Amino acid sequence: MAEPEPQVEADWAAVAKACLAKGDAFLSEDATAAGCPIWVAGEDAEGASIWRGERCVHYLGADGKGRTMPFKTEGIVEGVAPEVLLADLTRIETKWNDKERKPVVRLVEEVNATTKVWYEERKFPWPIWNRESCYIETWELREGGTIALSREAIIHPDAAFDDTQRVRLRDFSSQLMIPDGNGGTKYVLSMEFNVGGNLPGGMVDRFLKDMARVPERLTGKFKEDPAHVETLKVEAAAKLELAAAAPSD
Repeated sequence: MAEPEPQVEADWAAVAKACLAKGDAFLSEDATAAGCPIWVAGEDAEGASIWRGERCVHYLGADGKGRTMPFKTEGIVEGVAPEVLLADLTRIETKWNDKERKPVVRLVEEVNATTKVWYEERKFPWPIWNRESCYIETWELREGGTIALSREAIIHPDAAFDDTQRVRLRDFSSQLMIPDGNGGTKYVLSMEFNVGGNLPGGMVDRFLKDMARVPERLTGKFKEDPAHVETLKVEAAAKLELAAAAPSD
């Protein structure tokens, strides 16, 4: 797959639909449909499996920009339904708390009940420049309670980039949340990103390995904080209600 390219678009609802369609190809069993290397079995990390294409290793391309090929991970998030997991993954607090260094995060535009545009500045230790990105985040409820969530780097007129002090991060991710029949959620994540420059290989490798443990970490997070889960249930119900009431094209 070619690196995710930022877009300049006025019809963000159309961009969101295209983003979800791209996510379906990205997560398909035949990943060649998205131009990806065919997924192959890789390491097993504490119950979560990770697939990597034969080139799914960080490297510096001919243009000097670091890029990671697509990778995929999946596992079971216990005790929460897909809509509850969605509510957590799309919270601004989650965008803050899931990173070691609190990033700058702001909502750029709320397109509709299921689509938002976000700006983030991700902080790195000196002398590495911080990375900034603007991305569209969109989701939809599907048959049987499955939820698809996709994010893609874009260019938005209200999120100007500062290339004198920061590097633009380009990324694309697709997530699928499927009821597992036992009150939990089968969680599938596929992602590709371009760091826009040179980052230490060990830093990127740690990130990739951590991705294999996402379902396990989420399970632990929810088990440790039942009150948070109850709050998410209320937020999830509101999200579904707003989405159902939104006009369809």
